Amino acid sequence: MPGLQSGKHPYHVTLVTSDGFEVGLIAVVPTGKNGEAMPHEFEGTLTPVDATEEFRPGGIPREFADFSAGAGYSYYDSRVPNGYAWAKNVITWIPHVAVPSGALTEVALPAGTHAEIRTGFERSGHLYFSTGRYACKVSGGTAASATAVADFTTIANISTSVTMTSTALYLGTAYWGGYASGTAQPLVSHVVASDTFTSGATCAGWQIGSWFGVDGEGNWDQWMIRTVGTGAGYKITNSATPLNDTVWTPGSALGDAVGDPGYPVNKVVTSRQAPFMLKPEGIFIIQRNGVYRPNITPYWEDVVNATNGANAVIVQGRMYTNVLSDLDMIQGLDGQLNDQPFSVGPGSDLPNETPVAGDGSAMCRYKDLIVYCQYDTVRQTSYVSFGKPREAVPGQPGITNFIWHSCPLVIEGEKITWLKMAAPGGNPRMWVATRNASDTTSHLYWMSLPRNGNILQELASGGPWRARTDTCTLYLSSNPWSQGVHAQKAVRQVAVVSESCSDTSYLTPYVSTDKATRVQLGATVTESPYTEARIVTDINGRQVAPSIDFLAGSGTTPPILRAYTLWAGEGIRASTVYQGRFRFGTGIKLRDGSIDTTSNPQATWEVLIAAQGPRPATIVDWKNTTYTIALEQGAVWKEHETKDAEHWEIEATIRFT
Repeated sequence: MPGLQSGKHPYHVTLVTSDGFEVGLIAVVPTGKNGEAMPHEFEGTLTPVDATEEFRPGGIPREFADFSAGAGYSYYDSRVPNGYAWAKNVITWIPHVAVPSGALTEVALPAGTHAEIRTGFERSGHLYFSTGRYACKVSGGTAASATAVADFTTIANISTSVTMTSTALYLGTAYWGGYASGTAQPLVSHVVASDTFTSGATCAGWQIGSWFGVDGEGNWDQWMIRTVGTGAGYKITNSATPLNDTVWTPGSALGDAVGDPGYPVNKVVTSRQAPFMLKPEGIFIIQRNGVYRPNITPYWEDVVNATNGANAVIVQGRMYTNVLSDLDMIQGLDGQLNDQPFSVGPGSDLPNETPVAGDGSAMCRYKDLIVYCQYDTVRQTSYVSFGKPREAVPGQPGITNFIWHSCPLVIEGEKITWLKMAAPGGNPRMWVATRNASDTTSHLYWMSLPRNGNILQELASGGPWRARTDTCTLYLSSNPWSQGVHAQKAVRQVAVVSESCSDTSYLTPYVSTDKATRVQLGATVTESPYTEARIVTDINGRQVAPSIDFLAGSGTTPPILRAYTLWAGEGIRASTVYQGRFRFGTGIKLRDGSIDTTSNPQATWEVLIAAQGPRPATIVDWKNTTYTIALEQGAVWKEHETKDAEHWEIEATIRFT
């Protein structure tokens, strides 16, 4: 029961009967094999009546003080200290801090714009994106609405079923590429300053991109690349009229095949000096003015899939892209051969025992973090993880190659099709486009992100970052501690260190044993910085999995979790009925070290016996915590002589109610 402390002297406990009589009980301090004081949770040798295993009333603490070491390891691997299994709408990448993730705000789309959103860019304080043949822009200040600035139906040769797949900024003008029914659509130029659109008519472009490179004469210029969709790659030198087929090199309609012409190019990604064509059978780097196009990931030919390379991003000199249901990290981007996969997705290194799974459906970057969305077609849920290589975070222990924070964003019932970091108006936001499960409606959201470095700095400076107001959950690791995975453990106590908790922004601790339904531990945490609860209910099992719910009130500072400790003692609680062994007699040493010379042991005994019955009594421990109990009616309590006829102990049967 209450308390997880040890000491040289017995602790004093007061029993108050239903008639108001107080009985000072001197508890026996449990001792170990060698006579040393053992941790104890109740002032007495308190033992479950129907215990089937040895009961040690102490408890083994499991502490979580830093949640930034990442996720994705097995429940049965204890080599990742302070780690967590996964989170739902909780940000954990700041050391020693866990908070609800940013608020998700929907942006109203113009009527009729329900095609899939796949591409966009930021320019001149606005975010531009395409939903089918409609071009939309979001004003920078409020981001409260989106307005259609051009209808692609007014531009010649744009199909009604077009899907815009890519954009590129070239010589101050934006270009849009897309396809319809497996055919590349006419390239569209977009003069951003005036929001005017012009179609290239016969000049088609499926995937497009721009970069700065060196031409054959050593000139540093901006270049542009486009595909028709069947693996044909085109390259253009510095030209102001890319809507004309004749300025492209080569100029023929077919161009030069890149890789297997039977597979289309799924994405074009450009670095500072070269473009990459991502195809189902590999990644092709375009070098030497388009003459040399090696496949730098030939091992993809062993796992050819139509979706390989559909999403990719370059962060800190490495490319990350989806291959089947995994995330591949390509380290050699200067034309080197990458002859083996480097799987780094959530759950790649160890068994993934979280629900975070699915094919990669969207990617982007946020500072030095990779933002990666997986869509689970079974659960119809999108999971967005933030991650970085573990080697980039010195001092973070772990056995996985990557630190993944899964998930600051979870959206149920919708597939995320596009992620974009942009800061129109100066406030960074992650823009999230989704498609409903029936593939009929698109949505656009923006997620609040901190402007001043991290969330704590944002809160301190009164910045615009806003927390989600729905319930968010941090599921902590259920790594077994102490006796291993087969040892029964009984939940004893929980302690939470927090900030900014209030009646409207609060934390609620839970625990699940052996994958059963979660049980709340103690009261909701509405005060900071330290809250502790002792568990009097019967919660035990071989696998103990803690979790914490966050609820951030609207317009209030969100709750901040700093540390979490759960105590689970070895053995089985199995019952709320205990036998407390209490000592009586004169001359007993009290908690403060003094000798009791005033109490009447016989009177104390009689009051204790008289307290038996259906009427509840209370026990008050050394921290003034009150517990309601019932003493077994008509019980014959065992007596044990401890020293002489004037000193004895009794075994009182107690039921905590």
